[in-house]
Amino acid sequence: MIPLLWVDLETTGLDPKYDLVLEVAARLTDEDLVETSRFSTVINYPPDAYNLTHLPPDVLRIHSENGLLEESAVSKVSLEDTRSLFANWLFSNFSLGERRPLAGSNPGFDRSFLEFHFPDCTAWLHYHNFDMNTLYYFFDLKKDRKKKNTHRANDDLDWDVAHLQQLHARALLR
Repeated sequence: MIPLLWVDLETTGLDPKYDLVLEVAARLTDEDLVETSRFSTVINYPPDAYNLTHLPPDVLRIHSENGLLEESAVSKVSLEDTRSLFANWLFSNFSLGERRPLAGSNPGFDRSFLEFHFPDCTAWLHYHNFDMNTLYYFFDLKKDRKKKNTHRANDDLDWDVAHLQQLHARALLR
């Protein structure tokens, strides 16, 4: 297995030009899928930063139920702080010129938000993505997912990394 950079973002919608990133979580795994480092933060957006009536109803429901909107309102970490913290975390964990595939449940989505909101952090991204949803569909694993769908970035990454570790272990046993 190759070392991977796992990223999951929780956002206020689907369009990076109009929607906000509320939460960032990242993991680095080595060639044995052992976690070597992690990053996580909730970004501060006071409720008046986005108009709740303009949030898609599903997003409003999900992030109200999981507490992310409330957590974001009281967070002390701004978007600018997050950009700096995330870039420093990447810089401290990567060798000069090193790039890793972006891994997660929908890395194309996360990459589009990273490119728009965190352009300085994309230098460490390889152009390849490692999409766990592809594996879930290919191996027909969606029906077996008993994941509590919290729509929180850390929970999603923990689930995906653990699932890939299990698939990798099964493949090695064959």
